[in-house]
Amino acid sequence: MSDSKVKKKQMMDKARVLFTRLGYSGASMKNLAEAFGCKPANIYNYFDSKEDLLFEVLREEMEQIVQPVAHLEFDEIDDPLKQLLSFMQNHARVTLGYRRSAKMLFDTELGHLSPAKRKVIVDMRRQYDRILGHIIQVGIDQNIFRPTNTKLAAYGIASMIARSRVWYSPRGGMNPDQVGEFFFRLVVNGLRGGDL
Repeated sequence: MSDSKVKKKQMMDKARVLFTRLGYSGASMKNLAEAFGCKPANIYNYFDSKEDLLFEVLREEMEQIVQPVAHLEFDEIDDPLKQLLSFMQNHARVTLGYRRSAKMLFDTELGHLSPAKRKVIVDMRRQYDRILGHIIQVGIDQNIFRPTNTKLAAYGIASMIARSRVWYSPRGGMNPDQVGEFFFRLVVNGLRGGDL
């Protein structure tokens, strides 16, 4: 990774924390520059604007959630239980990893993006929902799950994992993979037990 990319990533990590603590509106370019250890003008060497910085922070998280499972949207799924577990654990790892300092930044600050940038993030969320719905539908088709509203089931799963960053602590005795597996078992029992 080039020095420029390393610096940009470091700036994004610090901005994520600062946006969470002060809010997007409350975090000035001066605050950001102080956190980065540079002058405000230097930020523009890496980002076009404060909004661009927020966009990159939000896009990076969404890419890390979607990219490892993007192929599942169109691939044949032989084992939906295995894919669902993998999908949920990946989401939990991203959500509860070092980015958990962002708390609910992903939802609360989305409205600060321009319509074009917001659309990029929303489209990635929709892709997430389609992939998850596809996995659930394959489980229904294979008679592993009972018929259900796959869209609502996907929304519920995403919300459950996203909200875990509010209460999760690495000192609580479970790592992110274990949290993902716990939610997986909860969801599977629900999907097998009847219509949601």
